[in-house]
Parts: sequence; C-alpha cells; structure tokens
Amino acid sequence: MANLTYEDKIYLEKYLQMEGGYVLDFSNNSLRQFVNDNVRLDIYDNKYDKYGDSKARRIRAIWDVESDYLIGKLLKSFISYYKAKQKVNTYNFNASKDLEQSCEKIVERLLREEVSSHTDLITPLYDESDFSKLATNIKEYIEKNEPELALDRLHTFYVKFIRGICTRHQIVYTNSESLNAIFGKYIKHLESLNIIESDMTIAILKYSINLLEKYNDVRNNKSFAHDNKLLNYKESLYIFDTLARLKGFIDSIEDEIRLKQKQEEKEARAKASNWDLPF
Repeated sequence: MANLTYEDKIYLEKYLQMEGGYVLDFSNNSLRQFVNDNVRLDIYDNKYDKYGDSKARRIRAIWDVESDYLIGKLLKSFISYYKAKQKVNTYNFNASKDLEQSCEKIVERLLREEVSSHTDLITPLYDESDFSKLATNIKEYIEKNEPELALDRLHTFYVKFIRGICTRHQIVYTNSESLNAIFGKYIKHLESLNIIESDMTIAILKYSINLLEKYNDVRNNKSFAHDNKLLNYKESLYIFDTLARLKGFIDSIEDEIRLKQKQEEKEARAKASNWDLPF
C-alpha cells in the first residue's frame, strides 16, 4: 500500500483531474496501455475494482494495493505525460506551478522508498535477448513489491550468470551440475588467480556455495518453479538482497580481472616491441 496522506491524495486527484471518474484525457484503452507500458500493471485486473470501475476509482485502488516505489514510478510517468501535452499545446487544463511542485515532491518521496536498493545489480552478463528479458522480469517483480515471485526467475538468472562466467574463464562444467557445484569451481579459479586479498573474503565466498545449495531448495520447494506454497515476503526479500549483493561483488571482481588482463597484454606488447628495436 502506497504511503499517501489525505493531503497527498487531494493534490494528486486535482492534478490528474480525477473528478467524475476521469484521469487526465485518457480513454479506458489508452489508460490501460499507458499504465501497462510504464509499470507493467493491468488496471482492469479484478484486484483494482474495489471502489468501482471508473478510471479514477481504479487508480485509487492501485494506490491502495501497490508499493510506494511502483506508485511513485507511475505518478512520475503521469507528470511527464502532462508536461509533454502542455508543450505541444494539446491540453486545455493548466495546473498551477505550486500544485505541480507538490505532486513532484510526493513522487520524489515515494521513489525513495524502493523495495530493494540492489535491483540495479541484476544486469545481464552478456548481450543476449533472453538474459535481458530475465533481468527485466526480476526487476519488475521487485518494483511491484513481490519478491517472493522473483525467486524462481532469480535462480534461472544465476544459473545463466555463473555458467557465463565459467565459459569466459574456460572452466569446464556440465549442464547437469547444480548451481552451487558450478559456483564452487569458479571460486577455486579465483583462488588460483590470487586476486582476492583477504582470507575472510575467500571464506565468505566459499560459504556462498552453501547458500546457493540452500537456494536450490527454495527454488524447487518454495517458489512458483513448481506447484508450491510461496516463501513469505520478508524472507524472500532478504534472499533476493543477499544474492543480488553477491552478484554485485562478483561483477566487481570480474572487472578487476579484466583490467589486470588488459594491463598484462599492454605490458606484453610493449615488451615485444622492445625486442624489435635495432641495436
């Protein structure tokens, strides 16, 4: 449920011209498309008919059901739409600057209340359509405040991610091997590179092998990978945040490895060119 005060709703309803059941100049179909394009929600889902079927009443229901972050994102889209209409002179209603600024402050506050601060870490390892769609799907679940629905997708993402890294480093694995087993091979490879300075960091990474083993169980028995009862919200979000941070750390290690390799290649080229100098 979005954290909107009574005063917030007065400002927003005035700005969006929700009197009489309307929302700006949207038709039923155009509003449905707009909301879907911006926050991947269907305003004609049954869960948004609690107050009635008009456009305004469905928007009010969304405010009651969805998260601060998602509502902030939707309201920001409405404000951008409104401003665009004004610029091309196709809108005959002009909200006062004070009203607009009040609405923008509400949006700013809501967007600070994102469900997780780690969604930006869920990025594809390489440019591939399915990988990108998977990352987008996970972020959408988190933005909609449904981390329990993201767990299955995140497991698939991790499998693609770890396999991709192993392929990059020519680490041999089979498709029948579990996620934690493949990750264990990657950790051994990191140890061989001597790129990790702290024994404690290595210990944490090794323990993460156990975490991923437990994650296999969560994915198989407490997510929609199968016909399961979902894990509760609080634990689902905690698991997501933990694994997202692990992924972010691996990304930073991979960046360091690539930088080191580039430096070594540069030094090798410089050394080779020195051998070619005439005496």
